[in-house]
Order: sequence, then C-alpha cells, then structure tokens
Amino acid sequence: MSLSLLVVGAACDGDGGEGGGDERAGQTPSEARTSEVTAIAVGAGAREVAVSAGAVWVVDDVDETVVRIDAGTGEVTDEIEVQSPRGIAATDDAVWVGGSELSRIDPNSLAVTAVVPMTAGSTVDGVAADDETAWVTTEGGLLVEVDAATNSVVEEIPIDGRFPKVAVGEDAVWVTPGEFGASELQRVDPESAESTTIDLEGEQLGSVTAGNDAAWVVRDEVEVCRIATDTEFDCADLGLDALDDDIQSIAFGEGALWAAVQGDAITDEGYRVLRIDPESLVVLGEIDTPGASFFDIAAGEGAAWVTDAIAQDSSVFKIET
Repeated sequence: MSLSLLVVGAACDGDGGEGGGDERAGQTPSEARTSEVTAIAVGAGAREVAVSAGAVWVVDDVDETVVRIDAGTGEVTDEIEVQSPRGIAATDDAVWVGGSELSRIDPNSLAVTAVVPMTAGSTVDGVAADDETAWVTTEGGLLVEVDAATNSVVEEIPIDGRFPKVAVGEDAVWVTPGEFGASELQRVDPESAESTTIDLEGEQLGSVTAGNDAAWVVRDEVEVCRIATDTEFDCADLGLDALDDDIQSIAFGEGALWAAVQGDAITDEGYRVLRIDPESLVVLGEIDTPGASFFDIAAGEGAAWVTDAIAQDSSVFKIET
C-alpha cells in the first residue's frame, strides 16, 4: 500500500524560557512538501525500530524475531530469531536487542554473535548504542554499560523509574523514568558514570531521543522539551488535543525531530507523524498515516519509520523525507 500525502501541519510561535511551556500554535509551516507513505507488512507484533547500515531493524515480540527491511526497496529481506526480544538499537557494526539478556546481531552476516547476560531478574526495557558502547535500561532500575569491543558489562548504574527509556548523545546518556508522577530526566556522564537530574516540571515523561548536542523528551504526552545543558530546557505545546492525542515516540534524524502521534483509538482517526524543527520546536508539517496502534519511530536512510501493530497484523510505515 502506497499513499502520496501532502504535509499540511501547522505549529506555533512563542517565546521560550528555562523550564517554560510556550504555545506554538498558529504559525504557518516554513515549507510545504509532499511525503510518500508506504506500509510494509512485518509480522504479528512490530515494536521498537532502529535504522543503520542501509537497513531498518524491527522487533517482533509475537513471532520472537528481528525483522530486517532493506531501507532502499522497503522489502523485508530477513527474520532473525531472538528469544523474547524487547528494545533495539543499531550502529554500522552491531544491532543490539534486549530481552532477559542483550543479544548482538552482526548486520552483515545476520548471525547472533554475542549474548550479554543481565543481572538476575532484570528485563531490558530500553536500548541505545553508539560505536563503542551499548546502554541498556532494565525494569530493575539499572543503566547497564556494555563495551562493544568485548561484549561485556562494564558498569551498572542505579537509575529511577519502573520502565526507564534511554538515549545516547555525543557526551551524555539520557534516561527518563517512564512512570506517572515522575518528571526528572537523568543525565549520565559516560566517562565518569556520574548522574545529574533535571526536573522538567511535568506529570510524566515519555520517549527520549538525542543528537547534535541536545536531547528531546516527551512531556505529559502532548508536549516536547529540548534540553541543551544540565540546567536549561525549553518545552513546547505542539497544539495537540490533550484528550485525543498522544505522542507515542520521538526520534531525531534526517535533519528533523519526528513524533508519532496516536489518534482516536476507536475510530483510528488522527494518526499522524509530526516533522518538527529540532531547535525551535516549531512543527513544520503533519503527515497523515493510516495507523491503528503506533509503537515506535526512528529516522534515517532518507525516511522516518513508524511501527504499528494491532490484532496480530503489524506494519512499518516508511515516510520518505
């Protein structure tokens, strides 16, 4: 299924300040563009998604596989068996997949080349990686550092939250607590393992992503915050409906910030992807996407990629940038 859709989203201008929540509704998008949306069938339970090495990697937790999609053709090329997969991150040299343990897949041979045990009773909830290190958050309240050269655990750092999410940037690892009533973002120095907290002054923090010396976090399901330093942040009201809309996931890549917005779960209306300026947090466009239950979003290889799964029928939507 392929749809050609016009980006017609608008978003809003305002003065930002430290810890502020300025509204940005009503500003005309700085550009109009046409994006082609293609649905790719990937099995029964598409969850987390990552992009690297010319491919898109999708966790299917129902079929217990990692699905490889050729980023150029949009075709499913391979399925790699991984027990109880959960969470994924990818670099040019490795695809890291969570679960009761951390599995490493070679993106060329597609073989599972290493399995890194986690602390007993710890289930992986989030995975992030750069070329040298994989970072894993567990439901046991740990941030686990794994050396990519030796495939071994270097350090376990206590963190807050029941279902923490993680992102890695140029000089920091960012962790959200993933539970209601917790608004403190943790910044971990990858060299010293020292942790600092930034209170984003909300009721709940969601998805987190990082890049270009900044991090972005979903606050209270309909706002996005940009964190540039240990103490300064700017939060934007994107003009979403607090009752019907829910930012399920965000990703940085292809020169933009991308947000997968859940719409009305009963009518399946209002599902869309926002393209956001990563500096100003102004929405540059909205791409209507025929989803039913968004789970995750990633950006790379000339597109944004959104996973959607409901009733044992799941897809990845490719949104060409």
